[in-house]
Order: sequence, then structure tokens, then C-alpha cells
Amino acid sequence: MEAGRRRRSNYSASPVAVRYDLSAVSGFVCLESGAPTHRNELYHGDIVHGLQFHTLKRRYRPTTYYSLGSGVDFSIRHHPKRLAREDGNTAAPGMRIGVIGMGIGTIATYGWE
Repeated sequence: MEAGRRRRSNYSASPVAVRYDLSAVSGFVCLESGAPTHRNELYHGDIVHGLQFHTLKRRYRPTTYYSLGSGVDFSIRHHPKRLAREDGNTAAPGMRIGVIGMGIGTIATYGWE
């Protein structure tokens, strides 16, 4: 196994769809059904490419590459337009963010705050 990658052993639990090829296993699984951390994960090999929680409290939480604490999170939370609105300047223009490709849905969760 390559350095920095972790072995995923939980994909045998509740697979919704799985595809096997010569390079890796790809799939979509439902994990921890009924628990507060009940979620769906999309993966390829050892890498989780997408994750969404089921509970309303966590459903709109940004996850995976763009989670809280990521570079995207830092950029949005420290942008001058956002800071102006947080300081009570309701006349300040709102933020507009352009996103192309993977991660659009995850980054959109920042608009729910």
C-alpha cells in the first residue's frame, strides 16, 4: 500500500453498487444505518470521492475534499465580502462563487449557512 493511503475495510457492509476492474474496486455504500453518522460513500480503491450524511443535522455539512478546515472553507470564511456581512453591513454585496466540475454540490453547502 502506498504511503499516506489507508486501507478501507468497511465496504463489505451494505454495498449499494460495486464494480470490479483490474485497477481497483469502485462502489457506493450505505454505512452505519440508523446511527447519527449514517451516510453514503462513493469510493474507488482506497479513496473516498464523495460522502453525504443522512441526518438533517449533518446533511448539508461539507465533506471530503472541501470539508470544514479545508482551503475552500478558509477562503470562503475569510473573504472580505463575507466578513463585511458578518460585521452587520447588510448593504455589502453577497458572495458569488464559480465552480466547475467535481465538488459543486459540496461547495454549494457553504451557501446554506
